[in-house]
Amino acid sequence: MWTFKSGRITIDDEFYLSIEDAAMCSFLSIDMYGNLLNAIEKENQESFVKAVREVLHKDTDVNMATIRLLGKDNKYHWMLAEITSSDNLSYEGRPLVNIKFVNPEVYNKNESNFDNNVEHLSKEMAESIILKNKIDAEKDDSLAGMFSWAKVDSNIYNVSQEYYNNNLKDQGMNILNKRAIIEYAKNALDRRENRTVYLAILDLDNFKNVNDSYGHMEGDRVLITVGEIMKEALGHNGVCGRIGGDEMMLVIDKVTEYVQLRNILRNIRTNIEWEYKKEESNYGVTCSIGVATFPDYGQDFESLFNIADRMLYLAKSKGKNRYIIYIPEIHDAQTVPSVNINDEKHLAQLRENKLGSLQHLISDYLVKNIAVHEVIFSDLGYGYDLDEILFVYNQGKLAFSWTRNGVISDVRKIRTYNPSKVFDTLFDQFDLLVIDGLYKIESKEPELLNFLKKNGTESVVFYRMHQNNQPDGYVMFGRKNHRMKWSENEITVCGIMGKVIELALYS
Repeated sequence: MWTFKSGRITIDDEFYLSIEDAAMCSFLSIDMYGNLLNAIEKENQESFVKAVREVLHKDTDVNMATIRLLGKDNKYHWMLAEITSSDNLSYEGRPLVNIKFVNPEVYNKNESNFDNNVEHLSKEMAESIILKNKIDAEKDDSLAGMFSWAKVDSNIYNVSQEYYNNNLKDQGMNILNKRAIIEYAKNALDRRENRTVYLAILDLDNFKNVNDSYGHMEGDRVLITVGEIMKEALGHNGVCGRIGGDEMMLVIDKVTEYVQLRNILRNIRTNIEWEYKKEESNYGVTCSIGVATFPDYGQDFESLFNIADRMLYLAKSKGKNRYIIYIPEIHDAQTVPSVNINDEKHLAQLRENKLGSLQHLISDYLVKNIAVHEVIFSDLGYGYDLDEILFVYNQGKLAFSWTRNGVISDVRKIRTYNPSKVFDTLFDQFDLLVIDGLYKIESKEPELLNFLKKNGTESVVFYRMHQNNQPDGYVMFGRKNHRMKWSENEITVCGIMGKVIELALYS
């Protein structure tokens, strides 16, 4: 059985993990980027915070503490903590401290030797532990540095720093990757209960033209430049990351004035526009940005992302190259208008090029990870003669609806069906439920029948989505006001579309 001996972490001034080595990752109960105080027994937190603050405030370069730390076995373990100052700053500019934890239980099985009321580990106490157990501190790596009170070995963090670089930075841009920016956003919301945090989603306009006309290497250069523009505009006011393709997320958590937010967004928008106006080739690359505000109009990451995403596509529909900050009095009455398809020739082209629309869905969902795209669903809807595409997920908390009247991504404004246990039994082995006529479910599931009748839907294909092997939502492809039998090809396509949406939502 593996026993934790020692490990090292780096935390910021608000006690959030920045770096941890393999030993701490295997032992510590909290996830990477979590708050260390959540793993420290409450009665030890005050003394530990005091010890860390003394190092942060430069009262001392090295401090010591004893704490009980929660492991993955859900038990608290005594730890000797050596806290040292760091010359480095976190990615968002916060001061850092380095902490080395040593497990004395490895050397002294009698835990009663430790006084529960001890606040700080004295040099004498550490020496007594070592002398009693006849441990050579200079030779035993797990206690190396315990008495080097003013010396910090800069090499001990090389492995962790490499892990940090490899796992937090986007490979194509010098900004955070999708996992890291989402984790940062969630942590920012957790620690900013009484302060404002702005969550913004940025999507490049006309970027596909760069890749198609000048190649992906030139597209990569554009992305790198955009990343630098965002970082320069943000400064120390927030961080940015890439969440897929040409879509970015910004977390702006250090501005106190609304005008500061607008200045940041304006600088990003205008600098991207002018960067590519001055090019001889005139790429025409601009950006659209949607912004949501915490805690005023969203209490968690999912709701904020949903609002920002809706504002992004509202910005797109209004002509691109703009930012929209969500204000409910203005925007709750608006939905993104559906693509205007009155041209019979264009309609015919969509119906003939169904495969192209499906490929577009796969490309944007699985490659670019774009969660809501009105154009894609319009092409699919008209191409496959659908009247509605609806998906409901995250236990019914989030939803998106495309109809021929427009798109809506506010779950409060979408009529949805709350799945029952009977509903789950109606699916086949491929997670598909095909309803050619409402009479087929009249006796089996009256609530579903009532939902479809209110919706005006006569024929429907449901795809059931899963998260962690449990049903979590569904995608519905509906036809209104006319009953017709779905062909085998149409059912197969609906299954593929449903699976692509599921992979995109839960990846």
